[in-house]
Amino acid sequence: MRVCTLPFRLLCKEFGATCAYTAELVDLKLLASTRVHDESRHTIELVSDKDHTPIFQTDDTGRDQHTIAQLGTANPDTARQAAERIVDLVDGIDINCGCAMHFSTQGGMGCSLLKQPDITAEIVKSLVRCCNGSKPVSCKIRLLETPKETVEFIEKMKGAGCGNVCVHARRANETPKDAPRW
Repeated sequence: MRVCTLPFRLLCKEFGATCAYTAELVDLKLLASTRVHDESRHTIELVSDKDHTPIFQTDDTGRDQHTIAQLGTANPDTARQAAERIVDLVDGIDINCGCAMHFSTQGGMGCSLLKQPDITAEIVKSLVRCCNGSKPVSCKIRLLETPKETVEFIEKMKGAGCGNVCVHARRANETPKDAPRW
């Protein structure tokens, strides 16, 4: 969390990572940003209109290839609009359905999406249309109460066009101190 900055992603790739994810990019923050190309630093950034801090940063030299944007969203329309802002700068879009932190769940994002599979499927469909088959759409989830519920959720996302699902092997109420549920 909050680690997957451009320098960290480049370091990971230098040490052999085949792809890297961004930190969670909240759709509403992306929509309230301006794209800036800093030729002296070879970066392309989406900078907050509110406080002028970078929300997303990539390079213009091609070193930041195979980057997946992890999107925090709760709405198909704002998800699509946010994805349109960055889809040309990344190699895929991932919906964060696994964050259990209050800042994410209070807005209906993260683990809250696990309780709303129909809305989550609509978000997937919206992003698949936005990517137009040129970029994969994936989801990161946590386990639901039963294996059956987890599989049903995954199948619903697959039916909506989701290409990959990454499963954090804990439930929403569990922390890294809790053993994974392999």
